[in-house]
Amino acid sequence: MLIAGIRNRRLAIGVGALLVILLLGAIHAHIFRANQPVATTIPALVCLILSIIVIIRNLKKV
Repeated sequence: MLIAGIRNRRLAIGVGALLVILLLGAIHAHIFRANQPVATTIPALVCLILSIIVIIRNLKKV
């Protein structure tokens, strides 16, 4: 769905927000529920940061 946001900016913002919520849940699950080291959350953190960048860049263009 994020790819569809190339043509529709509002869709990119909505999907980006959903990804942020999903990735926050993934980070929480890794750290608190599975008791894994913080290093295992690095892929989710990278995706979280990229999702936030997508939201910010598309908010400027709307």
